[in-house]
Amino acid sequence: MEVRGATSRHEARECALQVLYAVDVAGHDPGKAFDDLVNEGDQRHRDFARRLVKLAHQYRQRMDDLIASKSERWDLKRMALIDHLVLRLALVELFHIDDVPPKVTINEAIEIAKLYSTDQSGRFINGLLDAIFSEHEQEIRKIKKNVRPPASDGQAGRKQGGKRPPKTDPKAGNDTDTNGKDV
Repeated sequence: MEVRGATSRHEARECALQVLYAVDVAGHDPGKAFDDLVNEGDQRHRDFARRLVKLAHQYRQRMDDLIASKSERWDLKRMALIDHLVLRLALVELFHIDDVPPKVTINEAIEIAKLYSTDQSGRFINGLLDAIFSEHEQEIRKIKKNVRPPASDGQAGRKQGGKRPPKTDPKAGNDTDTNGKDV
């Protein structure tokens, strides 16, 4: 099995999911599995995927505890493996990657779940991530150095001077603003 290389952060998340799936199913070392499976794509996106895999493996117990705390009536062992791994990836991105806005992380997780899992997975992932984000929003916002909390004066998302921040294009399948810059 070989994982297609990543040329965007969206594809990097897909690579990370595929590597984590192989690690979980076969019990391989995450670093070795990544090296064996991912050989193509842009270096910066491969690095992002490798970082996600490393963090998801390193913090898997904490991420699983967060998932379990919000997945009422769902034992983690009964949860679809892909959903579980998508949640882990999204949570490590929320709690340990400081340059990706929380909304981008959550939207990417929903889209990847829809692509790789069941018809209901998008709603399931959205509900759990929203509940976890709501409970830990202040902690997550402190981690996100480059992301400002919404303004309370009706100017949400605006920087000083009234300019709007760059919009991301979720349909483009990557985390870039309208100028093509990675976010």
